[in-house]
Amino acid sequence: MSNSDVPNQEPQRNDWNQEDLGKRHNNQGDKGLGFYGKIPLDSEKFDYATEYSIGVSPEELDLTSKDLKVIRKHFEWDEGASTIEIPSFVPGLSSKEFTLLKGQASNNMDKEEIPDSLMEKIKKHAKNRLIKGKSPFWEEGEKQHSPPVDQASE
Repeated sequence: MSNSDVPNQEPQRNDWNQEDLGKRHNNQGDKGLGFYGKIPLDSEKFDYATEYSIGVSPEELDLTSKDLKVIRKHFEWDEGASTIEIPSFVPGLSSKEFTLLKGQASNNMDKEEIPDSLMEKIKKHAKNRLIKGKSPFWEEGEKQHSPPVDQASE
């Protein structure tokens, strides 16, 4: 008997239902489990975050016309689209950056409140994936990461 045949069983990490996570902002696809899985939030409004997506313009990602051609070849991104959604919880975050983003997600704050250095790291991650024809978001089958741990507290 497979896991999917067992009634009322909690889904395993790679056996999750996309519909349970909702849609990204601007309806740009279904939310995924994210690079760090379900991240518990200290919020009355939200129990957890997975991607905490933010909208950025092609100019903010410093995309060339060649980059845009690659992206449009792989994704439904309209010629006149002003923004594309990218995740903020990306691999390589420090413990401090991860904690800051958890606070942002808990309070549903705007991207303008994310420090410039962290925003640059987030945008660089998205751009590197996009110009390779990959989604900026975690995709099923990719490695998931453990949340970063503050080295001083170990």
